[in-house]
Amino acid sequence: MIFKMMNHVYVFITTRCNQSCEHCILAATSEGEDMSLETFEETMKVIPKKFTIVLSGGEPLLHARYKEFVEKASKHNNVIVSTNGTITDELMWSLEYMEENKGLSVYVSQTKFHTQLNNDTKLIIQEKGGRIITDLENIWPGGRAINLAEKSDGSYCACNHAYVWPDGNIKNCGCPDSEIIGNINDAKVNLKKRRSCKRSPIMVGVGVSFYE
Repeated sequence: MIFKMMNHVYVFITTRCNQSCEHCILAATSEGEDMSLETFEETMKVIPKKFTIVLSGGEPLLHARYKEFVEKASKHNNVIVSTNGTITDELMWSLEYMEENKGLSVYVSQTKFHTQLNNDTKLIIQEKGGRIITDLENIWPGGRAINLAEKSDGSYCACNHAYVWPDGNIKNCGCPDSEIIGNINDAKVNLKKRRSCKRSPIMVGVGVSFYE
């Protein structure tokens, strides 16, 4: 099977989080679902090397197999880890791994919605080549930063990449009310244009296409 879409695939390896940020599209809490090893491996099989995999959540560093997932994904694709940076041991491992594996990037969210790390930790992140995200300002009701979108009037979906959820379901964007357009285990899904989510009145471009 071949995975065709835009150049980023977001993989929610967990919907659990150790924070409850106002802007979170999942309204994530400490309760949630973790992606199984089997689903993750199937996901990796169908994403070609030219696409960037974004390991996200929830807080991905909470996943018991987080390190294993990073190692598996970074063997074949460029990988971005999106984290709040508060799980220190896994964060430091990620930064060390990034120094040795140039295909990995670590993005640490330090917006006004997130718990702020101490200055020493921020300095380590920067020295090791991580990126600190600080520029999310306004939010839509229910989540998503307005300034990630091309338009601030709500007519453009800010998260119109494909998202793989812990159960393997695929959505055309990251919003929970976006329709399910397939599952990572499907033999064939052929979709062209779908609405990104209920709050966006426009159609996003080419969706997700699986074919043999």
